[in-house]
Amino acid sequence: MRLGWRDWKAMLLLAGCLTFAAPGMHAQRSSNAASAEAARAALAAKAQNLEARGRADLALQIWQQILLSAPNNAEALAGLARDAKLTGNAEQSDQALAHLRRVNPRDPNIASIEAMPAAAGSANELQRAGELAKEGRNDEAMRIYRGLYGDHPPDGNIALAYYQTLYGTASGKQEAIAGMRALVGRNPGDPRYPVQLGIMLTYDQRTRAEGIRILRAHQSDPEAAAAYRQALMWNSANPASAAELRNYLKAHPQDKEIAGNLKRNEANLARMNSG
Repeated sequence: MRLGWRDWKAMLLLAGCLTFAAPGMHAQRSSNAASAEAARAALAAKAQNLEARGRADLALQIWQQILLSAPNNAEALAGLARDAKLTGNAEQSDQALAHLRRVNPRDPNIASIEAMPAAAGSANELQRAGELAKEGRNDEAMRIYRGLYGDHPPDGNIALAYYQTLYGTASGKQEAIAGMRALVGRNPGDPRYPVQLGIMLTYDQRTRAEGIRILRAHQSDPEAAAAYRQALMWNSANPASAAELRNYLKAHPQDKEIAGNLKRNEANLARMNSG
């Protein structure tokens, strides 16, 4: 059967439509994938917050929800294993860990979850540790954290709470900073860790300059922006901070308090140079 001109014309038109449609279909698929990933990230953050507040039972449900759409999601598998253990479900925890080993045998969470004590009251202990830390009873809180996780808390909000509490103890500052640096190294795409590390570093005058540099790079985060400004205030008596203050004022010209500190700073520097 020979095709006529009209048949060829129809085939060419169809081929053209498919050619033009293909990029659009690909873009739509990419957009859908990005939306799904963003939704999973939001759920993961919610689960971590619940876990850090001692509600491992609720966090467990969210990890399971993530795994329905992404069965091999390593973060959700680690969260499921951790929270199942916290709520006393050792079998579910072991199953999730076995799955995680298949997905990523080198996941750093595996060892810390294995080292956790299997106790149904662990979630209550975690909640109690958070309450003690809020009351400034950091040494008591750390005894609970150490009992639950030893020296290796699982990555996420628990690790942040652990190292923030450890920093508040009399002898834990260097260990806390080292732990935070390790978290940053293991999670290069997660801004929570550099922000909290930067905040810690600003508390000590000897490391404040490094903390300021880190926080300056994360000013889109409201907590980082507030800590950055506070660190500049603490450092404003140092004549060497004038350049940093001027840099801040370029983006925040309406900040009269910082501007006043810069003026005093420059006046002090001028007196020092004239002497």
